[in-house]
Amino acid sequence: MEKNSLHADLAEVMAAVGYVQKDGRNKSQGYKYASAEAVLKKVNAELSSRGIAISSEADLVHFNVTQYKDGKEKFRSDAVVRLELEFIRGDERVAVSGLGASTDLGDKAVMKANTAAIKYCLTNAFLISWGDDPEADEKVDAEVHRKKEIRETPEENW
Repeated sequence: MEKNSLHADLAEVMAAVGYVQKDGRNKSQGYKYASAEAVLKKVNAELSSRGIAISSEADLVHFNVTQYKDGKEKFRSDAVVRLELEFIRGDERVAVSGLGASTDLGDKAVMKANTAAIKYCLTNAFLISWGDDPEADEKVDAEVHRKKEIRETPEENW
């Protein structure tokens, strides 16, 4: 039996993963999301069953600490991480890259940005869906639509 090429197996992984159920909830803003853990579990199972390994290399492309006062002295850190993942089997290699960004009021901005980079690198590599548009913002869209209607209404109809 002939073994698939790495590209063919990665295409199979894409088909097998397809969708990741939202399993987390942001307590501050109240939205649901698919966690990095859920993405990793699904992708890792599919890759390992095909004998595909992953190596990674991360670069910190931005890091900033801002000091401010809000009753007491506080710090906010911002980070952007560029991640390259390389899928490996034997002599075959396929590389993908992605960015992750984070802001944190403690010391976790870099780690959070790295986790986001892993999640979105895999999401983009395998075109993973969460079942909705993650950029959708119904409140903003409704306000923009309302303002557009006001501008397009002829003055005599006021």
